[in-house]
Amino acid sequence: MSVSQAFIHQVIDQKGVVSGALAYFRDGSTPGTIFVDKECRRPATNPLKADSLGNMTAYIRNGDEFEITIRRPDGTFVRQFSSTGLPSGLGPNDLQREASEANKAGLVEHYKDWLEERRAHVAEIVKRPEPEVIVKEVDRPETLQRITNLERAIQEQRARAEAAESKLAQAQYQEPEGDFKFKVPFLQTERKVNEDLTDADRRLFEEYSNLELRRPLEPADDSRWRSLQAGLFDFKG
Repeated sequence: MSVSQAFIHQVIDQKGVVSGALAYFRDGSTPGTIFVDKECRRPATNPLKADSLGNMTAYIRNGDEFEITIRRPDGTFVRQFSSTGLPSGLGPNDLQREASEANKAGLVEHYKDWLEERRAHVAEIVKRPEPEVIVKEVDRPETLQRITNLERAIQEQRARAEAAESKLAQAQYQEPEGDFKFKVPFLQTERKVNEDLTDADRRLFEEYSNLELRRPLEPADDSRWRSLQAGLFDFKG
């Protein structure tokens, strides 16, 4: 005995079939559970989405009762009805209602011909066997290989960029020749425009010496003296 009933429905409004329409299944205030297989083992998405011709198919467990709301892809309302495990589109009344709506929309020329065609379509879907699910394991799919190659190329490019930055930093900083009183980085930050390091070292040491002599007389403000002292080679700050 089947544990479910097929829900087969085609969404048609005044303008014609509604491509991509959505069917919302609710059990009171709770979203209902529908299935993609007759045995009700694999839940389907809720809302259920129609194909390009407005057709949608799912399976409802026997005894389940849902209120079904049909909406267009933009969320506007189409219709609402109930289902108690008997699929909309299977019963005579449902088929007749669909054919009547299609006729009003001007989609069918002869009412009876469309009705028979729809009945045949429903019967074909109900008898259709469950699709076979084939799981094929692939060690390294082509897409995964491309991603791996891209990641490797990015890593190599990053390594080359880091090596270039390191070489540039070494080229920019070279220990100058000469016997300086102050540390070279300090001289580079303190020297004036177009002033070489030797002249800057001599000028800053004279300034430091003058401040050193005046400190006993003016002890209040010695921030500059402390800054110069921190830049000396022999000062352990």
